[in-house]
Amino acid sequence: MRTFTLLLLAITLFTTNLCFSQSGKRIKINNYTQTTINQMIAAGIDLRCGAIFEEDYIQIELSEQDLDMLDNTNITYDVLISDLTTFYQEQTNEDLPLAIQQLEMAKAQSVAQRGSVASSSINNFLQYQGCDEMEWPVPLNFNLGSMGGCLTYTEAYQEMDDMKTLFPNLISARTDASPSGTGQTTWGNTLGTATWPGQSIYYVRITGDEGTTPEGTRPQMLFTSMTHSREVSSLMGNIYFMWYLLENYSTDPAVKNLVDNNELYFIPIVNPDGLRWNETIAPSGGGLQRKNLRPNAGDTGTVDINNNVRGVDINRNFDYFWGTAGIGSSGTTTS
Repeated sequence: MRTFTLLLLAITLFTTNLCFSQSGKRIKINNYTQTTINQMIAAGIDLRCGAIFEEDYIQIELSEQDLDMLDNTNITYDVLISDLTTFYQEQTNEDLPLAIQQLEMAKAQSVAQRGSVASSSINNFLQYQGCDEMEWPVPLNFNLGSMGGCLTYTEAYQEMDDMKTLFPNLISARTDASPSGTGQTTWGNTLGTATWPGQSIYYVRITGDEGTTPEGTRPQMLFTSMTHSREVSSLMGNIYFMWYLLENYSTDPAVKNLVDNNELYFIPIVNPDGLRWNETIAPSGGGLQRKNLRPNAGDTGTVDINNNVRGVDINRNFDYFWGTAGIGSSGTTTS
């Protein structure tokens, strides 16, 4: 398990900590106080996204716009990394080949141990196993994508279709998630030469005897990802989990019990426009579009890696505390 944990970290180095837009900086604020925190919040800086609080300093990655707001507070800071885009691109280029190699090695190991650990010694996922980590088998069908290790829009949906082909009794066909008969789609993209119409958002259901089990007859769970379209680890994690359930259903009693007694719904790409835009502006990975592509003032009108702040943040657009300054909304386009 430790090997694959390191592998997954390598795959998603560029995106798991990206809470900035354009070429931001990593900074360190020493000897902070509660007053420091209050000033930063009042200035509109989001401390919930990637900020690291230690006893005597705060480390955070900020966009140029956020840094301008911080400068207006007269809070002093040290710059640890001056160009985060370049930093993460270099990290990805360096670590991705190793991640691919480790994935293939983990798959080979899984072939040898498949069904031997989880099936024989774990009847309950909450069962205490002591201090040693379990060596969970790596799904043999799990693969990295072509966009810096992340699956592209097309590749992710192909994975879902492949799951249906290989495990037709456990997973549904890819289905439009909009209310029945409405055919609702996303905004699509009208900018540049790589335009596309509104996209459907798809879900699949995993459950025992999927084809003959009506929806809503068992307890239901929903797993979503790619709400923020630059947070690729969420997409890759869901795809990994889906393959794990399907491949281990016939050998792992705990997996079989979970799948037979529940309906597990997956929407791997909540924000397909954002993902496709990142493919457009950064096909090798590193695109920082987080929001959807609803036309608004955040659009610079250019097809380049720095045009990544237009749209509405889907993850900040729920009813609860909507529009509450400092909690549910922000005047900063990079928020």
